[in-house]
Amino acid sequence: MARVASLNSGRLARDDQQHPPEECDPEQLLDSIALRYGRVVEILEQMGFRGQASHSTFNEYIKSLRKLGIPVFGQKATRRGRVIMYSFENTMDLVLALLLRVYGTVPDPVLKGFLAARRTLHPIYRRAYAERRSGLGKPIRLALGSGTIEVAGVFLDLRLVYAGGRLLSFGPPEAISPGQALARYAASEVATAVFMPIRLSPLCEEVAHLALAEDAVPESTYDDRPMDAGRSGTARCSPR
Repeated sequence: MARVASLNSGRLARDDQQHPPEECDPEQLLDSIALRYGRVVEILEQMGFRGQASHSTFNEYIKSLRKLGIPVFGQKATRRGRVIMYSFENTMDLVLALLLRVYGTVPDPVLKGFLAARRTLHPIYRRAYAERRSGLGKPIRLALGSGTIEVAGVFLDLRLVYAGGRLLSFGPPEAISPGQALARYAASEVATAVFMPIRLSPLCEEVAHLALAEDAVPESTYDDRPMDAGRSGTARCSPR
C-alpha cells in the first residue's frame, strides 16, 4: 500500500453546490435518506469514484463489494417491499471502502478490519455531518507566511497501518478535530504505510446533498433487477 498522506483525502464538497437546508434537524435529515441501488451508484460516480473505469466495470466492482457485505448483506438489508433501500450510513460505507482501494481493490485484511469497525463508524458519519463547522469540527485558522488558511470539519482516523503486505493495525476508528488531524499528520512515522486522517465532514455533506437533490436523475444507468434497482426512494426532510 502506498503511503497515503493527505489531510484532504477523498472528494471534497464543492463550494458552489447547494447543501441541504440548515433548518432541517441533522438526525431527521439523515434518517430521511433511503436510496435504491442505482441511485447509490450514481452518487458514487458523481463524487468521482468511478475515475476512468467504464460504467459496467465500476458497477461490477460495487456488486463485488456487496457480495462481501459492503454496505450490507441482502438478507440483513432494509427493504421497501422487495426492493433493498440504502441508508446514509450504507452509502458512506461504500464511500469509505472506495477510499481504501489500493491499485483498484481493497486489500482483504483492510476489508476485514473495515467490516469489524462498522458499528463504530456509523455514529461517526452522523457526527461528521452534524458538526461540519461546530463542536469537534469547529474551524481553526493557521498562519502561513503572510496569510492564513482555515481547516474545518470532523476528521476520521482509522488508525490503519499496513506494511509489507500485512495489516499491522486497524482501529478502533476515531473522530478527531482539525487540530488533532494536523498533529497526527505531522507526527506520523515514515517507515510504515499509515493511512492519514480523512477529512470526513465534506464527504458526508456531499452524500447528503446528492441523496436529497431535487434534480436527481429519475432513471438509473445501473439497473440491478429485480431486487434493488431503479429510482431514488428518498423521503424529504420537513423543515422545523
